[in-house]
Order: sequence, then structure tokens, then C-alpha cells
Amino acid sequence: IATGLTLDQSEPIPFEGELINEGGQQFRMGNYNSTINLLIASVKWYPYSFKSYRHLAAAYKAQGKEVPIDEFAYLEMLNQKDFANANRVFDEAREKFPGWLIFSEQSIYDTGHKFLNTGDVKAALEVFKIYVQAFPKSWYSFDSLAAAWAKLGNKKEAIVNYKKVLELSADNEAARKALAIA
Repeated sequence: IATGLTLDQSEPIPFEGELINEGGQQFRMGNYNSTINLLIASVKWYPYSFKSYRHLAAAYKAQGKEVPIDEFAYLEMLNQKDFANANRVFDEAREKFPGWLIFSEQSIYDTGHKFLNTGDVKAALEVFKIYVQAFPKSWYSFDSLAAAWAKLGNKKEAIVNYKKVLELSADNEAARKALAIA
């Protein structure tokens, strides 16, 4: 397995794609424990990468182990605007499977912005509230939430979230401009 270095250059770590590829190879050979070990290592090194979680879920399922709801089913709840159930399922998954990503950042972003772009701002707001909980280190999540609050006319919440964008991305000119006119 090919490796790179940690950000501080202190230790070599395998590339995520290499771990996933080897995990897939082990999975096809029926070596589920090896698959699981590789993918657990992958999520340790790449905690915000959804790909490893998706493959890990398949390996756990093959062993009859419980896994969180899959991305497709979860996004369907959001698309159906079943926000009470989506929040319950999200909270249960976070409690039962700490750190587990049940959807990719791109998927939740796209789902929320689909609502925002079609004028269903209240639905977008509900999705973006989940988004910031799932990806608290992503300035995109707070930017999306701020945009929804701004469209609803809630300047106070928009400002709070645009400030969070700047905490996470100090050179974000769009957030700076939004704050200037808020």
C-alpha cells in the first residue's frame, strides 16, 4: 500500500484510495475482517471521507453486523421533507455510531441547495441544520445555513453563521461581503 506523510511530516500514512482498493480486494475474497481493519484505519486517518464509511458498512453487513441507515435512504427522508424522522435517525446514528458519516458532504450540500434554489427555504434550513452538525469543520455548511437564514430575513442568525464561516475560512470574501451588508 502506497503511503504519504502526515501534515506535520512525522509519520507515513497510507493513501485513502489505496486502503479502499485493498479493502475492496479483501472483501471480494471474503476476508471481511481484513476489510474491516483496513477501513477502520482509513476512517481514522480520513474521518470526513464518506467513501470509507460506505465500504465499511458493506463489510459489516456481510458479517451480519448493524450499521447506520444508508445514504440513499437518509437522503430520501430529507427529500420527502420528513425532517422529524430525519433528525431522530441522525441523532440515533450519532449516538450509536459516534463519528460515522451516514452521508457525504456533497450529498447534504446538494440536497439543501436544491430546496434553497427552488424557493423552499424552510426545507433548506432544516437540511442545513443537519449539515452543520455532521460537518462542523466545514465552512460550506455554515455558509449554507447563513444563506438560508438570510433568505428568511433572520439577520441575527445569518450574521452568527457568516462569522462562523470566517472563523473556519478567514479569507472568505463572500462571507465578509455578506456581513458588511447584513
